[in-house]
Amino acid sequence: MKVAISIVILAVLGIVAAGSAAVLTVMLRAKPLREANDNQQGVYVLVASRDLPALSMLDADAVRQENLPSAKVPPGHFTDAPELIGKVIAVPMKAGQAFTPACFPKPGSGVEVAGLLAPGKRAVSVSLTDYSGIEALLYPGCSVDVLASFTLSPNSKIGKAVSTTLLEKVQVLAVEHITVTSEGSEEKEVTGTASSRRAGSKLLVTLMVDGKQAEALQLASEHGDISLALRNPTDNVNVEEDPTLLNEGQIAQLAEVMEAMVKEQEKAEKAEAAKEPEVASPPPEPEPKRVAATTKRQVTIQVIRGSKSETLSLPIKSN
Repeated sequence: MKVAISIVILAVLGIVAAGSAAVLTVMLRAKPLREANDNQQGVYVLVASRDLPALSMLDADAVRQENLPSAKVPPGHFTDAPELIGKVIAVPMKAGQAFTPACFPKPGSGVEVAGLLAPGKRAVSVSLTDYSGIEALLYPGCSVDVLASFTLSPNSKIGKAVSTTLLEKVQVLAVEHITVTSEGSEEKEVTGTASSRRAGSKLLVTLMVDGKQAEALQLASEHGDISLALRNPTDNVNVEEDPTLLNEGQIAQLAEVMEAMVKEQEKAEKAEAAKEPEVASPPPEPEPKRVAATTKRQVTIQVIRGSKSETLSLPIKSN
């Protein structure tokens, strides 16, 4: 009886083993077929639709979808077009080349920021010495006004110092090393490092301006002090152009001070013109020069030369 049971068990095990071997054989044979199927169907990836130079910003026309065999699909390929639109490539690309992370600069790098500059725009950095309080408010992408203050000459009649809004509605591209393209730039900048920054150090802020604004920033940085005022990005109200003046401890508008000075000058000129001018006596007339009458004496001589005769009159010198 025991022998019969053992034989049955062995037979069952044999059948199971044979079935497993058959299944394994089918799977091994099916794997190459599946791989061939995948290669035949391919994978849709995003490629360059035309030759693109380095630092190009991708638009919808620069990207197209292409079906590639699985074996030729590069690692890290992109399949979602909106993910690439607006990005800047760091290397030149050929038409049909697949986009990969290696095609793009590292997030927050200068290459990426440079690619965001519109034609005619420049990235200019300014150093803020007295930035207490503003550092925690500034973030890459915010909008600011640039203020410039200048100390006037001690001999100046209008005041001691003047401050003016140099530029309005300027976009901040970077605060220190955090740029508009850095991941989580706003969160990093808000948390900031104000407490860890050493005393006396300067805060470096990069602004997007045009050529003339860059020149104005350079002059203001060299001859005055620069500061920034954060503004609402949707605020389009222009700042009053009249600079603010400090004179004898009081704040005034430069236009008002200049107008008062002009009026004072005009008043002084009118008072001067109202004075009766002194009548100067005419200079004496010069006496007419007396011309002595003189009688000229002369002698007449007739000169005969051959057949020609000539009469000469010669003055006689009086004693």
